[in-house]
Amino acid sequence: AFSPDSRQLVAACDDGSVGRHDLRAGQPLAPFAVHTRRVYDVAFSPDGSLLASGSEDRTARVVAAADGSERLPPLRHPARVFSVAFHPAERRLATACGDGLVRLWSLADGGELAAWTGHSAAVNWVTFSPTGDRLASASSDGTVRIWDVATGQTTSVLTGAARQVWRAAFAPDGSRLAASVADGTVPIWD
Repeated sequence: AFSPDSRQLVAACDDGSVGRHDLRAGQPLAPFAVHTRRVYDVAFSPDGSLLASGSEDRTARVVAAADGSERLPPLRHPARVFSVAFHPAERRLATACGDGLVRLWSLADGGELAAWTGHSAAVNWVTFSPTGDRLASASSDGTVRIWDVATGQTTSVLTGAARQVWRAAFAPDGSRLAASVADGTVPIWD
């Protein structure tokens, strides 16, 4: 993930750390030792002050981007955390879990705000729409669900994938969604 100011690049690492690179100097920075097992995803907060990561150790972590200091207690899950996404305007974090649930967390205190059900297999990816009113979740059940963030209700179930859906991304204007699927296809939906 690139920092919002494009000065830093961070990477999820198999050793449980978050690797960092200073892009202006072209030099690696000291990694943050955040997790005890493989890190699957890492994301910057919209203002660049925080980093969130999801791991095989069944936690999501939120640390200061400047020095790696913990900002919240570990966000515990019953299975691996495959993806993390910051809300674009509010102090919330979404996580995708191997237990098939999408969770929303408060960045004020680390409390779980909601756990959304609907997928029948692991949730591999979560992403907010550019305006933050919708959230897409990609799953090993072969679907992408679109959730209304205010109500937690599913507004659409996008189907057609022959296998697991690994990732999803909204277009910058929020009008379309693309996904990467285990069968090698990239469906695009309105």
